[in-house]
Amino acid sequence: MALGVFLDDQALFDLGTRLLFEVQYSNNDITTVHGHAVNLLGLSIAATGEVMEFNRGGGDSAHGTGTLNSLVNAAEILRQQDVGDEHNLYEMMLSEDGDTRPRLLLGSEFAANAYVNSPTNIIKNDSFSNGTKGSYSEMVLNYYLHVSSDAYAVDLTREANAAFRPTTGAGYIAPWTTLTHADVSE
Repeated sequence: MALGVFLDDQALFDLGTRLLFEVQYSNNDITTVHGHAVNLLGLSIAATGEVMEFNRGGGDSAHGTGTLNSLVNAAEILRQQDVGDEHNLYEMMLSEDGDTRPRLLLGSEFAANAYVNSPTNIIKNDSFSNGTKGSYSEMVLNYYLHVSSDAYAVDLTREANAAFRPTTGAGYIAPWTTLTHADVSE
């Protein structure tokens, strides 16, 4: 999708969009975990909000953070390309225990909960495994606080983001998202 935008190639953009949204994981072991066919969003963030690969052994949350980075960057590309509500990743809803919220927000809050409430203080770990070294949280906060017409609680994402924003920006993968998305309106 990003290459399609950069190269002004509609076919390449459409291919990336289709690969993101089509249900392509229906004939393998993934369906035994989820119980139904899923697209990349459904594969990456479970109904509970748990982000795929976030809880790998050894305190490695970097892979799960990479998953969130990829999905939120895709959501932002789609939003800025104004492709319509049916492709708004930010607003793809999920119901769990009577609560209906956007799946991306559930994933962000899941990760933030690990940073804020982890007994191992992964937020203070200055290694590659540090899940706070992602760019997704600034874009998530900007969208749900300033762009979305619905009010969603982003308390944990906001708390985790504030804990590492002052010294490093929101991440080392794409630290410019602090400049482009922190506390800005649409």
